[in-house]
This record gives sequence, structure tokens and C-alpha cells, in this order.
Amino acid sequence: MKIVGIVAEYNPFHYGHLHHILETKKKGATHIVAVVSGHFVQRGEPAIISKFARTKMALANGVDLVLELPLPWSMSSAEGFALGAISILRGLGCVGGFSFGSECGNLEALKQAAFACDSPKALEALPYYLGQGLSFPFARQKAVSQIFGENIADVLQNPNDQLGIEYLRAAHRLHWDSHPICIARAGVQHDQNSSHRHFASASLLRQWMMKGFLDQVECFMPSAAFEILKEQWDQGAAPSSLQNLDRCVLARLRTMEPEELALCPDVSEGLEYRILQAAKKAQNLPQLYDMVKTKRYTHSRIRRICMAAFLQLPAGLSRQLPPIVRVLGMNHRGKEILSLAAQESTMPIVSRSKELLMQNGFPAQVVELECRAGNLWGLCTPRILPSDMDLTAKLTVL
Repeated sequence: MKIVGIVAEYNPFHYGHLHHILETKKKGATHIVAVVSGHFVQRGEPAIISKFARTKMALANGVDLVLELPLPWSMSSAEGFALGAISILRGLGCVGGFSFGSECGNLEALKQAAFACDSPKALEALPYYLGQGLSFPFARQKAVSQIFGENIADVLQNPNDQLGIEYLRAAHRLHWDSHPICIARAGVQHDQNSSHRHFASASLLRQWMMKGFLDQVECFMPSAAFEILKEQWDQGAAPSSLQNLDRCVLARLRTMEPEELALCPDVSEGLEYRILQAAKKAQNLPQLYDMVKTKRYTHSRIRRICMAAFLQLPAGLSRQLPPIVRVLGMNHRGKEILSLAAQESTMPIVSRSKELLMQNGFPAQVVELECRAGNLWGLCTPRILPSDMDLTAKLTVL
């Protein structure tokens, strides 16, 4: 048995994701466990479809066990996102490695870049470039280029390569002697607004979904995944849209004090004042993001801050490790993984909703945040969904 982990959002699940799973199995994986973002994703937006539906999509297309990446990590920067997901995979105790998609497809180049990012000389050079007003990703790329050359720094400019580097850094930080697998991305690039053969980026599929072009979406999703999407669509549970929360989020920001917003993740250097001033003038969230954005502050960072304020997500949680493992779904091979994990895991594993209510301390805080996020996510869909989905949803077993 060779158990390999995948970190994903599946927002929504498409042929590129299926390609990744199949290629991972070609590399020898017999069992696949996926750590999947909850109801809000790293872009600082609600997922286009519920985490429960995305779990079914994954299980219907080759994943054996689906685990949840809770809110503090699913809506974090690349470093926090990777740290949370890799710690969950490591915590199971029976996962031999992880597989990730990559633009360059060169594992050794990514390992060299990961080493370069953590080198003392690159860390010493980083403040200089941050002082020039560059965003953290660009400043780090410049610092690595200065010390190690452009060949190593070039992989830091690609989104999936960046995430792959963060997965490698997280595994090193956690002293996990894992066996990473790097799969070259097929078809189209991240966020590319065009399709190629039967491949299209998740961002393009989301754009089509928001316009109601479901027939176009169908061409780029495996049939089993599309059937689940269509079912959710017909029930009014998809697509979720941040537009349905525009006034709610603006109302939250307009009633906050600077000191309160400063306690949210990613807020520094007086950014709270800039956001709150924009919130007084903006008529919608995209307008607010454009008003706040600079060379230093990216759209993604601003979206995450505003959404963290709305969800009452405090800073600092993503620098810790997830305290529990929540199972969202499994098949018979997933049960085999859990049987091993029951003997090897260093983290509590929760598979029943009622167990969520039995947590204390930090685990209880994480559960509360995730439940709140699910309740507010239910306001983003065409039909307003009932609260407490996290506590009433049944475990998906295929």
C-alpha cells in the first residue's frame, strides 16, 4: 500500500484535477488522500460549490479519502495554506508523501528554490526589496535571484510552483521525511482565460458558471463531477457568489474600528486605515479592492483581509498547526487509510458531526470558525441555505 496526499480546492473539479490524480497513480500511488479547502478558499472568496459537493466530486474521480483544511489555513497565504495541509497529511502517520501540480514539472528545481527561500542570505536581502514597495512574493523572488541567480528564482513566479515550494518548505519545517511527487500541469495555466482541448482553468469555469454558461462548463469537467454540480445548481445551492455578500461585508467594515481590523490576518503597516477609508466610499467589493491595491498589496491579500474581517477570523491561527483532522468522505480504500491512521496518527480524527461539539480549547475555536464560515457561505448561493450545515451534514461514503 502506497498512500499519497494531494492538497486541493477542486473549485470546481475539472479534467486537470483528474489528470493529476491519474498521473499520481501512475507514479505508484495505490491510495489517494486529499486535503480540501472548506467553504472559503485561498483567494479570499467563497468556494463556488459546497465542500460537501466537492468531496463527492473528488471521491467520484479517484480520491479515496477527503479531509478538510479548516478556515484559518484554507484562507491563508501560500505559506500558511501549505503548512496546514502538509501538517494534516503528516499527522495521519501513514501517508508516505504528497503530490502536487507544477508549471515547471522539475522537482529538483523546486527543491533548490525551497532551499534558497530559507537561506540566511536570501532572508537578509528580503527586507531591502520589501522596502521598495514590492509584494512579498516579488520581493522574495528578487532576493533569491540576487543570491542564487535567475534560474532558481524563475520558478518563484509561477502560482503552482510557488505552492509546490511551500509544500516542500512545510515538510522540511515539520521534519517529515516525505517523498514528494511533482506532476507537470497539463493543458492550460493557472487562471488562464482560454481553454485547450478538454482542459480549462478553474477560474475560467467559475466565470462561465457566474454567467450561467453551464453547457460550456460541462465540456471541461468529468461527467461524474458535472452531474454533482448540475444537481447542486438545480437545487439553488450553486454557484455561490461574493456579490451576494457585498453589502454585508461593506457593512461589517464600515462599523469596525482600525484597532479591530488590525487584529485580522495579513494586516500590517497601517493597511487597516487604507481599507476602512476605501470601505466608506466603495459601492461594492471589487471597487474596494481596486482602491486599496498597490504594488505592495495584491488583490488576493486584500480579499483575504476583508473576508477575515467578515468571518471574524483572528490573526495568528495559521502559524499554528491544525489541531484535529476532519473526515469529509471516503470509499473502501479510504477506510483502509483510516484503519492505518487509527494506529499511527498523531492528531485526533473526527468523522462524525457530533464529535465536533465535543472539542475544547483550540480545536473548539477552529470548529466554531468553520461552522460560522459555513453558515455565512449559505448566504452566497442563489437559494439561501439553512444554518449549521457543518453539524447536520452526513459523512459521504461511497
